[in-house]
Amino acid sequence: MVLHLLREGIGIQNTAGDDSFFASIDWKEIHHEAGMQALTGILFEGMSRTVEAGLSTIERPLMLGWFGEVMMIEKMNLRLNKVLAELSGLLRQAEVPFVVMKGQVAASLYPNPLRRQPGDIDILVGDGYFEAACELLETEGAKAGEVAPEKHTEYRFQGAVVEMHHTMLDLSNPSAMEYIASLDLRQLTKETKVADFSVPGFKPAFNCAYMLGHMVHHLLTEGLGLRQVCDWMLLMRAIETGRYGDTETLKGEIRQHVGGLGLENAYEAFLMLGIKHFGLSEEVWKTECGKRAERNAADLLDFILSSGNFGKKENRKKSSHSLSGNISNAWLYLKHVRKMRHIAPNEVRHFFITRTKRWIKKK
Repeated sequence: MVLHLLREGIGIQNTAGDDSFFASIDWKEIHHEAGMQALTGILFEGMSRTVEAGLSTIERPLMLGWFGEVMMIEKMNLRLNKVLAELSGLLRQAEVPFVVMKGQVAASLYPNPLRRQPGDIDILVGDGYFEAACELLETEGAKAGEVAPEKHTEYRFQGAVVEMHHTMLDLSNPSAMEYIASLDLRQLTKETKVADFSVPGFKPAFNCAYMLGHMVHHLLTEGLGLRQVCDWMLLMRAIETGRYGDTETLKGEIRQHVGGLGLENAYEAFLMLGIKHFGLSEEVWKTECGKRAERNAADLLDFILSSGNFGKKENRKKSSHSLSGNISNAWLYLKHVRKMRHIAPNEVRHFFITRTKRWIKKK
């Protein structure tokens, strides 16, 4: 039911079928699941269309409360857009090369971008410019927060959380990190429209591989929710319809980047998940999928539905600043790694070795 309403919410036509089951929808349960998967605004869209079509009813207090939450989401998105526009102007003026990852760039793919659940603003700066970018933010009044030495520093800036990154992906496979280090950021970016302004974003083929790598990271750590999956699926739908140019050329570029990151199994599993549940064209993508893709996609979906966004349905990731927190996280990671080892075997092979080395170095 959640997937059906999700498709309605992002404008994907559902396959014809018996609509009688809509009459017995438990909207309280759907509303709860929306919160777990960070889909409150998107599933509200699906609910509205279902109710307007006369297929179901919803209690007025629940609908009004839900609507209030959606208005808050829209307000947060407007705030993030304003902060991103200002931040982009500051970085351009200081001639700091940067790219905006995920977030508001991903939201631009939605029929109603303001209904996507927002998070923080992720900015990747070019090699050699990280300290300058951080100093610029601090000069403008930003307050530094959590520091993750391997990837970013977090700031609070004008009511928004900004993560200033010097590394785009947190992967464990040394070969994947070597591939990332070999890339020229200037060759991977293009201007991307967000609301009424533009920012540098990743080119579509690389963005597909980047977002895939980010999803795999969360599969093996905190847990993965449908919001991130939805972002990726909308990008793939845009690619298959020719929005960014020749689809076959882009498919070749995607394969090159996915291969460089060692994420072939994950790519095929997510593609099959898209074919089965998100309206991706079987004709366009089926040839990209190997024999195990369908089975892996089913396992992937089970994990996502049981995990929730950033693992909301499980015991959430603990602070890494204490021994007990690190032990707790290790057990959580082990659980995820065992379940998803066939989805990302190259990551799993190096996962605990790489993270142990990082933890020792941090200490």
